[in-house]
This record gives sequence, C-alpha cells and structure tokens, in this order.
Amino acid sequence: MISYMIVSRDTIKSSYLMTKAKNTPIEAPAPLSELERSVAVLISDINLLSRVLFNRAAKEWDLTSTQWQILSVIYRDEHLTQSEVADMLSRGKSSIGKSIDSLENRGWVVRVPDAKDRRVKRLQLTDKIVKLTGQLSEPLIEINNIIERGLDANERESLMQSLQKIHANLTKVANQ
Repeated sequence: MISYMIVSRDTIKSSYLMTKAKNTPIEAPAPLSELERSVAVLISDINLLSRVLFNRAAKEWDLTSTQWQILSVIYRDEHLTQSEVADMLSRGKSSIGKSIDSLENRGWVVRVPDAKDRRVKRLQLTDKIVKLTGQLSEPLIEINNIIERGLDANERESLMQSLQKIHANLTKVANQ
C-alpha cells in the first residue's frame, strides 16, 4: 500500500518522500524559487516522485517502473522490436535489453522472429502477464488518485487539457 506524503519545498528540492499515516492532510507547499517554478522542472519532479511511489508499490511483483513502461508500450503496440521500444522510451538499447531479458526470464514477454526477416525479433506479451494487467494497474490508479487529491472536476479537466497541450508541443518538436 502506498503511503500518503506531505509535499513541501524541501520534498520537491531534494526529491525525497516524507511519508505519513493515511488521512494525514497534505500541507501547502512553500513558495518556490524561479527555477522550481519552471514547468519542466516541476513535471520532472512529479515524474520522479511518481516513479518512487510506483517502485515501492510494485515490489511485490519485483517490477520496476522501467519494466512496467516496457510492458505498457508492448501492450499498446505488440510486435515492436527492442530498438523501437528503446526509442519510444528514450532509453539506451542495452539497458532496455536487460529489462526485456528479465521480463522474458519471468515468462512475461517473448521474442518472436519477424515473418519477413527472421533476424528481427518482435516482442509480445504472454498470457501470464496479460492475466496480471489489472493487478499491475492498481498502483497507477492509486498514484493517480494521490496526484488528483484536492482537485475538483474542473481543475482536473483543465490540468488534463494543459498537459495534453504540453505533450503535443513536445511530441511535435521531438518528431522533427
């Protein structure tokens, strides 16, 4: 179970989590410096904190956030190659390869020869991991609930619209 956290300036600056018991109110963050007010820095910190929480929650499956990202990419688009997954996640091919090896050793992913070029291996999820997909999504749902805590429906919608615009802007530039 994920513990709730108090977000403060020191938490953001140091990227350490301070956990408290359930139902502890979230304190308002202290005023941020100019650098800390940067959207890119804040999004990066949110990503880091989310990964820490995910890794903590996914220990029971001995699964890292990187491995979960790999499984998610393959789930959305089976038959990708290891190189394509590495490119999609902006990670090194060798580190992604080690993570895929680990997933393959658990029987969660298989490398299947490409129909047109037997040298190319395509990645597929196994039935074993597909059956666990619902359970593996639980930490993400809980993290999302923590992220959205204190936001009303209008704020959530506005946040999603803003994040989608940011995502589109970055995707457009990244694909040039």
